[in-house]
Amino acid sequence: MQGITRRMKDRPQPVEGDAIEQAASLVVRMDHDICTISLDASGQPLHRRGYRLNPSLAPLREDLARAVVLASAWDRTRPLVDPLCGSGTLLIEAAMLAANWPPGINRSFGIESTALADKVSIDEVKQDRMTRVQPVIASIFGSDRDERAIAATKENLAGFDFPIQLAVGPLSATELPQRPLSIVTNPPWGGRVSADQHLNSLYRSIGDLRRRAEAGSSLTLVTSRRELAYKTGIPMRSAFLTDAGGTKVNAFVEADNRSQISS
Repeated sequence: MQGITRRMKDRPQPVEGDAIEQAASLVVRMDHDICTISLDASGQPLHRRGYRLNPSLAPLREDLARAVVLASAWDRTRPLVDPLCGSGTLLIEAAMLAANWPPGINRSFGIESTALADKVSIDEVKQDRMTRVQPVIASIFGSDRDERAIAATKENLAGFDFPIQLAVGPLSATELPQRPLSIVTNPPWGGRVSADQHLNSLYRSIGDLRRRAEAGSSLTLVTSRRELAYKTGIPMRSAFLTDAGGTKVNAFVEADNRSQISS
C-alpha cells in the first residue's frame, strides 16, 4: 500500500473509527496461485444514498425501496401512499424517481479523497446531473402510528424540497385521495417489530385500505412471508424475490397490475 501511495504521489489523511467504512480501499483476493487486486472506489456501500440520517425501525435498503416502487408500475403522476412509512425510505425513493434526482448526489465516495480523483470533474458531473432535476408533480402521502417514525422521516427529508405530506395515525385512519392511486408499503414481517399474532390482522387491514381506494388503484408491498401477502384478500403476485440482510423477501403487486420488473 505504501508503494502505491508513493507511486500516486498521494498523501492520504489518517482514517479512524466510522471514517474507515467511507474510505477507498484495496481488496486482495487469492484463488490458488492467482491474486486479484481491486480498488473499492466507493467506500461505503452504493445503496447508501447519504440522506438517511435516522433509519428508525427495520428500514428497507434504499436500492430495494426503489426497486419496490418500480415494481409497482407507479407512473410518477398519480398519488402514491405509504400508510406504514416508517423512516420514509419508500416515500423518498419514489420522490427521487419522480424528480429524476441523482441517487448518490447526497453522499461522498471514498475515491474523492485520493489522488485518483479529479475534484473538478466530479463536481462538474454532479452539477450537470442536478440540472436535470424536475419538479415532482405527483402527490405523495406517508403516515405511521408511531410519532418517532414520522419524526425520522422529517429528519431524512431535510436535504430535499419534495412535496411529501406526512401524518401520524393508525392504518385504519389513513386518508386516501379520491382518485386512482398507488399504495406502496413495507409492512412488518414479524420477528423484530411485531408479534406474529398481530400480523394477520395488520395485513387484512392493508387489504381493507386497498378496497377503500378508488377503482383503478393498486397495492404493492414487500414481505418475507408469502402467506401474509395473501391475507390482504387482494389477488397478489410476486414481482421479484431478493435478499435483504440475509432474509429472502418478495415484492408483491396486484395480480392485474403490470410491473416494470419481471417476475
